[in-house]
Amino acid sequence: MKIDVIPMFEDNYAYLIIDDATKDAAIIDPAEPST
Repeated sequence: MKIDVIPMFEDNYAYLIIDDATKDAAIIDPAEPST
């Protein structure tokens, strides 16, 4: 499994998770919800 950190804008990050065996991938953007 591989996890890449992707910079977004000036102060945010997303995470790309890749399963090496199956080549499945998911991206996670842990943004704060606005209230």
